[in-house]
Amino acid sequence: MIRLNRVSKRFHEAGVDRSILNDVSLTFAKGEFVVLLGKSGSGKSTLLNLIAGIDTPSAGEVFIDGKSLTRMSDHERTLFRRTHIGFVFQSFNLIPTLSVLENVCLPLELDMRNRGANGKAIEQRAKDLLTQVGVAHRIHAFPDRLSGGEQQRVAIARALINDPMVVLADEPTGNLDADTGKLVLDLIDTLTRKAGKNLVMVTHSEEVVGVADRVLRLRNGQLI
Repeated sequence: MIRLNRVSKRFHEAGVDRSILNDVSLTFAKGEFVVLLGKSGSGKSTLLNLIAGIDTPSAGEVFIDGKSLTRMSDHERTLFRRTHIGFVFQSFNLIPTLSVLENVCLPLELDMRNRGANGKAIEQRAKDLLTQVGVAHRIHAFPDRLSGGEQQRVAIARALINDPMVVLADEPTGNLDADTGKLVLDLIDTLTRKAGKNLVMVTHSEEVVGVADRVLRLRNGQLI
């Protein structure tokens, strides 16, 4: 489902080239749950951005479902990302001026394929997902009225609204207490596995390491 072919990433800072990833080749099987570990600044988020097509490699290619993101234009990658990739962030990234229901509906409304879709059908899918993540009773609330755990549950529903092939999670429990974080991790794991989706997660949580199919560590620009 995901393939990295000799991927390298370098950044130019203050007149110096900084190498983050060096000649990384890797394949993720369909439905696999992979955890990425590594020190701060080791390139974990950079790798997620490359898989998402938010960033492009300095060398090598990234493929999702046989399609090369590297060969797409910026516009093509944006459309591909909307359709095939879901995100869960540490900081939730909910839009404060939209209600819970509006936040979850937004990606599907932006998706070009669904411009002509029935608004009630989109709303119903969002409500179904919000029920699955346990916050259906907060659909008319705004993000600042929610607890951190509730916000992350809404973010999970938003990540899944487009039925993506790949879900990328960057420290999804970083702003949550231990108990709430465990509940959120269990939720992400259950919902993605049940649907056969690929889940790639950056985390420090030992609980996740125990349930992942594979654990990779970034060290000196290489995946171990």
